[in-house]
Amino acid sequence: MRDFLLFVEEQERITDTIETLLFLHTNTTPNLPECITITNTLHGYTLVGARKPWKYGQGVQFFIGDGRLRCAEDKWVFTFKVSKPTLGTPVASATSVPLYK
Repeated sequence: MRDFLLFVEEQERITDTIETLLFLHTNTTPNLPECITITNTLHGYTLVGARKPWKYGQGVQFFIGDGRLRCAEDKWVFTFKVSKPTLGTPVASATSVPLYK
C-alpha cells in the first residue's frame, strides 16, 4: 500500500521527469544512455528508464486530429521502485548505465 501512496504523492514529479527525458530524447539529445536511474532518497524511491529500438513504431502512423505525430526510433519503459527513505543523504541523484552492448 505504501508503494501506491508514494507513487500517487510523487506522480506529478515523476510524470514531469519522464516527459522531460522523452522530450530531450526526441528533440535534442538522441544519444541519451540506454538506461537512466533517478533516485530520490528522501522519499525513498527510484525511477529507472530503459530504452531499446522500437521497430513496430517505424511501421505505424499516429495522428492527433489531422496532425501526424512523429514516432521515436526507441521505446522507453519506466519502472518505479520503492525503498526505505534515508535522511541525511542527497535528495536526488541520477546515473546512467548501458543495458545493451
